[in-house]
Amino acid sequence: MSADQRFSFRGAGKWDLPVRKPGATFPLMSVSQIIDELPSLTPADLRTVRRKLVELSEENEDIALCDAAALEAAQELDRLEKEGHEG
Repeated sequence: MSADQRFSFRGAGKWDLPVRKPGATFPLMSVSQIIDELPSLTPADLRTVRRKLVELSEENEDIALCDAAALEAAQELDRLEKEGHEG
């Protein structure tokens, strides 16, 4: 079954999302395939991806805690570096 048989597409743009037809399955992409496609996205598409990643990370408490810890550590390093230059 071809992609055209499984999906109907909105619009004519390269990145228009397919509308899933009943009984169809989406082709899977590996993480490396997704990352390989990122350079071909427009700045607007990259912003959309970035917003979705932030949204997903905010929904996941573990990721949010890791982000907060990383930010705190970075701020502490910035503070120590600033003190080293002033002292």
